Amino acid sequence: MTTLAGVQGNGWSVIGADSRVIDDGAIVDLPKNAGKIFRKSGYILAVAGDFRTAQIMQHSFAFPKPPTDASVDALDKFFTTELIPMWKAEYEDVGYTPDKDIGNTILVSLSSTIYAIGDDWTWARDKRNIYAAGSGAAYAIGALSAYGVPKTADEAVAQIKAAIKIASQYDHNTSEPAIIYTQES
Repeated sequence: MTTLAGVQGNGWSVIGADSRVIDDGAIVDLPKNAGKIFRKSGYILAVAGDFRTAQIMQHSFAFPKPPTDASVDALDKFFTTELIPMWKAEYEDVGYTPDKDIGNTILVSLSSTIYAIGDDWTWARDKRNIYAAGSGAAYAIGALSAYGVPKTADEAVAQIKAAIKIASQYDHNTSEPAIIYTQES
């Protein structure tokens, strides 16, 4: 599967992903900008699970312009009433049916706020401001929890690199290098 890790701070967010895809035993080490994490139209997206989701979102989906009011309430409403319904419609337009056996979790950062979106289209924000998803999620979230709250985006980048490195030591579906994106509002 994969390992994703994210940290949200005051006015910044950082999301990272490992760079391995395993499909029917084949191991593919992904280059930056051609994988499970990417930046597009002011968004950062990272996908754990069904890799097709990342391809559709990166190469087909026209991301809507975010609300000018970047408050959490406005973003919550935007995700619920605009972004997710458009996302679902895009899947239908390209003839994609999510594989429920594989499933996925998507970490999205918009206006330096991270959302975890499940394959049932629910979203969540974590009050601890740390996130992990994928087969190595337990290792990554444990590492991020142990490091404590980073004060800067640079500290978060270092912690996420270390968390994905730890996950790669225990989860055979995870591999370095970590690909990491930072967003500041």
